Amino acid sequence: MNNQDVKRVAIIAVLWKARRFLDAWIESLALLDYPREAVELVIVDNASTDGSRERILEIMQSPPQGLPKIHFMPMNTNLGFAGGNNRAIEYAMALPTGRQVQGFDYVYLINYDTRVEPDFLRHAVDAAESNQKIGSVQSLLALWPERGLINSSGNMIHYLGFGFCGGSRAARSERDFIGLPEIAYGSGAGVLYKIGALRDAGLFDEKLFAYHEDLDLGWRLRLGGFVNVLAPRSVVYHEYEFSRSISKYYWMERNRFILYFCDYKFLTQLVFLPAFLAMELGQFIFSIKSGWWREKLKAYLWMIAPWHWPYLFVKHARIARARSIGDKEVLRHFTGKIEYQEINNWALKIANPLFNLYFLIARLIIFW
Repeated sequence: MNNQDVKRVAIIAVLWKARRFLDAWIESLALLDYPREAVELVIVDNASTDGSRERILEIMQSPPQGLPKIHFMPMNTNLGFAGGNNRAIEYAMALPTGRQVQGFDYVYLINYDTRVEPDFLRHAVDAAESNQKIGSVQSLLALWPERGLINSSGNMIHYLGFGFCGGSRAARSERDFIGLPEIAYGSGAGVLYKIGALRDAGLFDEKLFAYHEDLDLGWRLRLGGFVNVLAPRSVVYHEYEFSRSISKYYWMERNRFILYFCDYKFLTQLVFLPAFLAMELGQFIFSIKSGWWREKLKAYLWMIAPWHWPYLFVKHARIARARSIGDKEVLRHFTGKIEYQEINNWALKIANPLFNLYFLIARLIIFW
């Protein structure tokens, strides 16, 4: 590949209280084997108070050899994952004229609690370039320091709106990946997006703020006729820790409700409604036992508040207008089971076969 063929990539990271991860992350990126003139590291700081901002400024003053040029965007308030990434993507989409690099072909979103193989970006771009219909490419996310275990081999979407990591904690040696497997959506911890696909599908929905933003975008890309794939040779190590914070359940549940209402056709929602209500009953009982029932109620109250309805209906209408495929096609990449080790329990072992059976029957009905 000559210099004229090299695709320009903005590597984007949104920081929030990231100080303890930064040195290892930066050291890893300095070993990148992609042409440096075609890469820019765009870092957004979401008003961190732990010294993250100051450390990035120090690194910019004396960068490690090999580190791509940094464009730093400190924010005065926490914009969340969605807002922070959008500011960086907007920058990548419309760089001012007169710069050496006039624009980017791709953005690669990466978490700050990662380390990368030097060739991770090259393999991701090669995968994206292999088919014009590819809208996003997720790297194979392995765990750190348990590098022999998978964090995500492509994220999965349960038909009732849950998103989770596929292949979680499976041994990498046990996974035989052939080609570029299609996945439901790419994890925001390490995913490449085509700029052209984002212009068509739109950016992250900032109303979601945190959790399921990458799920929503991946879903919209599929509805727009793009495909999401895994690039197994592009490897990123993720120092992943499953958060058990009570407050996260509000965002996860509220955002799941939003996507269920907005991203499906209304008729599909109706077909899934009995399963949805059954899941809500079981979840609410579980939330009482687990102590997060207040967050569950708060999510319900948000959805039924009339002043939020304009946003919901406008989002649904906008997605409906942008569709190029129906729900029948989208559901080929969804699942009827929640298979995620971090939340594996006896209740799921009972519920999964029942909800999966409902899903299989519903797919026979849904022809639109």
